[in-house]
Amino acid sequence: MPTLNSLPIQAAEIEIPFRRNWSGIFKTTDAAAPAEGERVEFVMGSLSLVGTVLASEAFGGTAELLVVGGAGGWRMVPDGLAFQNDAVVS
Repeated sequence: MPTLNSLPIQAAEIEIPFRRNWSGIFKTTDAAAPAEGERVEFVMGSLSLVGTVLASEAFGGTAELLVVGGAGGWRMVPDGLAFQNDAVVS
């Protein structure tokens, strides 16, 4: 049985693209699901995928989660940087 952090999975849609991180939408059978930002491990047979919860919503005794592969850092916007060149051309 597929699990997400040892929670049984009722349904899952997983995308494993050729060039990007994997992502998936998981529906658990328990409303006590991992919180946003928490690291999770999806296990199905010999397949094991590690990711981070981007969104989590509980409803009616179940929870639906959006998970992205890795630590989720690629979705962060970096701080602005200022560049200056003091070289003088004469």
